[in-house]
Formats: sequence, C-alpha cells, structure tokens
Amino acid sequence: MSSEEVERFDVIYVDIIFLINFVMNIFLLAITGKIRHMSVNTGSLFRGAAFGALMAVVLSILRLPAFLEAAVGWIGVPAIMLMTTFKKKNIETGIINFTALYMTAFLLGGSFSFLFGHTAVFSCISPISTIHEKSAVIFFCCGAGALLLTILCLRFFLTKKQTGCVRVILMIHENRVELEAIIDTGNRLYEPIECRPVSIVESAAVRQYFNETDRKRIRVVPFHSIGRKHGLLYALPVDFLKVPERNICICGAMIAFYNGTIDEKIHMILHPDLMEK
Repeated sequence: MSSEEVERFDVIYVDIIFLINFVMNIFLLAITGKIRHMSVNTGSLFRGAAFGALMAVVLSILRLPAFLEAAVGWIGVPAIMLMTTFKKKNIETGIINFTALYMTAFLLGGSFSFLFGHTAVFSCISPISTIHEKSAVIFFCCGAGALLLTILCLRFFLTKKQTGCVRVILMIHENRVELEAIIDTGNRLYEPIECRPVSIVESAAVRQYFNETDRKRIRVVPFHSIGRKHGLLYALPVDFLKVPERNICICGAMIAFYNGTIDEKIHMILHPDLMEK
C-alpha cells in the first residue's frame, strides 16, 4: 500500500478533554463568582463546568465550520455556563459576567503559559515549552492588567449603582408595608437552601403582618459580623418586594428579622443582588 493510500485518523481522548475542561471551568467560574461577589452553590458550579466540558468534547468530535465553532464555543457555551452557574437572567448582568469570565480566562492562560514554560518548577512537565519567554511575560502582564482594570471598573460601576436610600414596598398577606431602606453592598446574606439573597428588616416593622401559618416557611440564615462569628437570623418570603424608583419587583423575596434598630429613618437593609434583577 502506497503512502498516498494511507488514510489519516485523528485519535481523540474524550475522557482527557472532558476532565481538563471540567477542572479549568470550575476554576474560571469560581474566580468569576468571587470577582462579581456572587454566591454559587457547589451543584450549580459543577453543572456549569460539566456542561462546558461536555460541549468541548462535542465540538472536538463534530468538526464544525470555523465560524460556527467560534460562535458556539466562544459565545454560546460560556453564556449558558454562566446562566447555569449563577442563574442571572437579565442581559446587563450577563454581559458583565461574560466579560469577567473572559478576563479571568485570559489571565489564567497567561499565568499557566508563564509557569509551565519558564519556571524551574514546571519546565520539566511543560507542554508549551516552545513559547518564547518574552511572549509569555507580555501575555501574563497584559492579562493581569486587563483583569485588574475590569475588576476596578466593575466595582466602581456596581458600587455607584447599588448604594443609596430607596423606598421599598413589601406585600405581606395583602398588607402593604412601605419602608425606607439602604442598599448595602456589604450585605452578603443568602438563604442556604436555594441561595436566594436575603434582605434585613427590623422585626418590629413587619412582624405583625405574619401569622402562625408562616412558621412552616421559616428559614434559618447563618451570618457572621464583628464581635459575633456565628449567628443565626430567621427569614421568611414575602409576596413581593418592590422598589418603584428602580422599576424592580421581585416575587417571593426573602427578608430576615432583626430585633434591634437599624437607624431612626432606615428600617431595612436591601441585598445588592436585588438591584440586578
């Protein structure tokens, strides 16, 4: 048989492709969550990472046209990974998450290129040792600078948007309750079962509107603060929470009861994630 008649076969190790992508996706999604100060449970993180890894296997097998593979692999798959992991459906939050994910990937790519190709510790196992040192250093520095700039811009934008006092309307068993609230970016309370953001309300302002049947719906929310490392708050969902001046209305929003006084005029601390709905 002549050399021209030999048919070429590409061997694809799907288990290795899946495992490498799965692990890297976990890193990327976890770091993106930290950058964005977004809570994510382990199950959602693994589902998002597994979806991305599975699609990497599928794309490596299908051999789609270049433009279609780029559209699916660079836009579609990351977008679905983020929605699966963080469950944020509005476009603005999705774009910010998408940008943070790519900046994280860019930084990690440069970091691994530098470590594996140009350090004594990893050079012996480097699969990319042929990369020129200057290129790796430039890639790493550009990635680090771009990620740092993105983090600063995101924090400035979100802090500016998510601060200040607002009027909040709570509907509790057909009772309308209006409260002055402050949007606190330091409030990171989440209901532990469904990871819903939890706002804090003075107990005296709303307790009378709940009844005995609500006891079955009580959730316990752990928290820690200065002077108290392990505390618990009791929380309940309301029919809906509305912030008129931000055009926000959330059904089933969680509120936790605070037995003290927040402020003379402020009776509620809103969770910043609610401002992204």
